[in-house]
Amino acid sequence: MFVSLLISAILLIALAVIGISEMSSAKTKSVCALDSAMSSELAGYNRYAFDRYHLLMIDSTYSGRGQAAMEQHMSDALSYNLGDSFKVEAMEIASVVGIMDDDMAEFKYQVEENTLYQAAETIVDKIVEKTREDDTDTVVSDMDADVEARQAEIEDADSSSSDDESSETDTGEEGTEATDDTDTVSDPREDLKEAISGGIENLILPEDAPIGDNALSPDDISSYGRGAEEQASVNTDFSDYESLKSDLYTERGWGDSLVRNAKAIAYATECFNCLTDQKTDDTYLHLELEYLIAGKETDGQNYKRVIDEITAIRFALNFAYIVTDTAKMAELGAVAAALTVAVPYLEPVVKYLLAGCWSYIEAIADCYMLVRGKTIPYFKSAGTWITDLESLSHLDSLTCEETSEGLDYREYLVLLLAFHTDDIYYRMADLIEMNIRTNSDESFRVKNAITVFAVNVSIAYKGKEFAFYKEAGY
Repeated sequence: MFVSLLISAILLIALAVIGISEMSSAKTKSVCALDSAMSSELAGYNRYAFDRYHLLMIDSTYSGRGQAAMEQHMSDALSYNLGDSFKVEAMEIASVVGIMDDDMAEFKYQVEENTLYQAAETIVDKIVEKTREDDTDTVVSDMDADVEARQAEIEDADSSSSDDESSETDTGEEGTEATDDTDTVSDPREDLKEAISGGIENLILPEDAPIGDNALSPDDISSYGRGAEEQASVNTDFSDYESLKSDLYTERGWGDSLVRNAKAIAYATECFNCLTDQKTDDTYLHLELEYLIAGKETDGQNYKRVIDEITAIRFALNFAYIVTDTAKMAELGAVAAALTVAVPYLEPVVKYLLAGCWSYIEAIADCYMLVRGKTIPYFKSAGTWITDLESLSHLDSLTCEETSEGLDYREYLVLLLAFHTDDIYYRMADLIEMNIRTNSDESFRVKNAITVFAVNVSIAYKGKEFAFYKEAGY
């Protein structure tokens, strides 16, 4: 009797152990099957986004069918992996991390971790070396000092002449002669105004420029609402001395931002088209880097904005050189004297305004060369200056000296990207979305793209229910 009881107890214990072991095994199998089901979702990343932009992300709406479609797909995969003995009672997505969440944190992480852009990052470093910033403060200070000194000389000369007026002044011959001189002098500022009346961007646009007709809809892009900041542009009247000085500071201060955001800028320049570098021909906008900078709806608008910004950079750099060129300043001084014969006190101011006008003409010529794939010396010299005061009437006959120390059009875009780093990730998302929608999946929205997700799952096995919470991501 005792032996029977003992055997029964042992059998009961054995059955209990077997039952516990079976449930433990079932739970382990459930975990493994769930891992597999979630991994299969991660394997369904958007191939276009990965192949073109090296970004891993999945569409949480399953091409517009909704999040429930993703839950059903995982539930079906889990049921298949588990077999008929198990039943998936519930599958619910508990949370997701979008690629745009937390100020594009996931997007930024993938860009910064990508080793494909190390070579491009080196190019950014080289640009930093080439573009040490000019000393605009010194230029303006020296200009003010020269104007004050010259005006003092004129004032002293006027004071002396007023005490002993010549007979020429009494007869008016000198005045008449001066008026005739003034009438024969052409003011280059008027010539500039006429030359650019149709827009600088149109004046220099190559005939084969890849300007497309597509337009982004503000209601359908990720960056909408962030807005494109107002652009400070050069006052091309060159009639106000204080405005001239202010315009010399229009575009500067990219150095720190260029270094700080080297990875993002390198990624952008490697993945997206620009006017002079069309890597692919299937993009929604053709001037993509220009869009990252300007944030406008069309290629034409973005091109115009970029040309204005490059011109502002070149204007300041050209001005910093021209005021050191004694021959050019002497030429401008003679024109200024003729234009101000009735008000000689203004001659030194007008001379610098004319220097600004000529620097701007040179900047337009620089952009003309840049959009044609030429490399422009960053700092000008007598040997690399390419214009005279009438050059805008014959731009196509100009030639420029290309040096390894210069920058080309795309490298100027790198400088401009450094001014707009707060927005370029959102604008990159716009371009990626539109290109995916154009070439791969019309329903794709980057706002629905996720990189991490978590699920709550309930699985039944022989009357026992297992509950799991699990996360998966790239």
